[in-house]
Amino acid sequence: MERGSSSHDKLAAERILSVIQDHHLFLVTLLVGNALVLESLPLVIHLIMPDWAAILFSTVIVLVVAEVVPMSLSTGALKYRIAYYGCPLVKVLIYVFYPICYPMARGLDYLLGKEHKERILRKDFVLLLRDRHKVLDGWICLERDGGTRD
Repeated sequence: MERGSSSHDKLAAERILSVIQDHHLFLVTLLVGNALVLESLPLVIHLIMPDWAAILFSTVIVLVVAEVVPMSLSTGALKYRIAYYGCPLVKVLIYVFYPICYPMARGLDYLLGKEHKERILRKDFVLLLRDRHKVLDGWICLERDGGTRD
């Protein structure tokens, strides 16, 4: 996207890159914000419904709203547009959670290194799994007791 021909694509890429440039701070901020919201959800919901219903309701909401929908959107065709429009919110979250997230991000830099240049490619992943799994036509079929899964 950064190499896009239009100026709007280049501006969008710059906006997204400005947020994810410090990838550990970005990651920790999103995880802390996610944990804060998801852990406080049952505490608030149980005030308006019975405990069993609050647990059930919050579990369904978390699965759908915080897991399934974001994952499907972030891997779809609109992922760059969503990232572009979500950048201001993420910048606010980084600012608000900075005192908590900055030390954790620097700890990750120390433990893992600031840059992670090495990425595992799909073909390398398949080779990694080949010893324990059988790969058929792009599908990875788990083997049980040495036999193939039917």
